[in-house]
Amino acid sequence: MRSGSSLFPLAAALLLTACGDKDDTGTATVPPTPVEGTWTVTDFSASVDSCGWEDGGNAEDADTSYDLVLTEAGLDLVIAGGQTVRWSCSLDEGAFGCEDDVESQNVAGDIVTYTQSFSGSFTSETSGTATWGFDLTCEEDSCERAAEAMDMPVPCQVSAQAVLGLEADG
Repeated sequence: MRSGSSLFPLAAALLLTACGDKDDTGTATVPPTPVEGTWTVTDFSASVDSCGWEDGGNAEDADTSYDLVLTEAGLDLVIAGGQTVRWSCSLDEGAFGCEDDVESQNVAGDIVTYTQSFSGSFTSETSGTATWGFDLTCEEDSCERAAEAMDMPVPCQVSAQAVLGLEADG
């Protein structure tokens, strides 16, 4: 006869399987892990745009490609064909969140800070969705000089959604 303690691991495994995420047929689902390779980021559409980003035609010009490399911490997005890591991201249950990119510079005597964010989720091994964020702030009480030099309002913000897809070989 088996002791109760030897049946516990089996019972726990069955319980976890029974309680996990399931699809419409009741089959347990596994979050997708993206395939390494060159990914495109396309079809940007801004839900917030106080910078005039879409009006300036930037959404059409924003399509880009990244080489996706899986890491122990999650994934890196490297500018396609280059060696510079653009985003270092965590990956959990098919969702990713990248470290913000923050840069400051002097624009016409005003200190302007650009903060970009990138996050999203994979719907399969070869596709997903992303959100790109851009915040432009200024350390001065009035950022009129920077706004005039950049020909855009300062401060301002953009939040845009995009489609992710693995590029086909050949």
